[in-house]
Amino acid sequence: MIAAKEVGGIRLVCCRNPWGNEKEWFGPWCDASKEWEENPDVAEALNVNFKGDGLWWMEWEDLVMPCVLKKGLKQSVETS
Repeated sequence: MIAAKEVGGIRLVCCRNPWGNEKEWFGPWCDASKEWEENPDVAEALNVNFKGDGLWWMEWEDLVMPCVLKKGLKQSVETS
């Protein structure tokens, strides 16, 4: 994770591909997503550039939810 920002109530994190190649996130807020067009003020505030550089923005919840679900599942299995 490179940065975390909240703009207009939207919590976003900037991540970098640890392998340093052009592979990036392809969900909401990816470089080609509609969210940027629908929220140009967010793009401006974050000074985003849309090039295949291994950097991308995503919502905080999309980053942490898989971890929360995995932890919850593990705890559920352990208590069963």
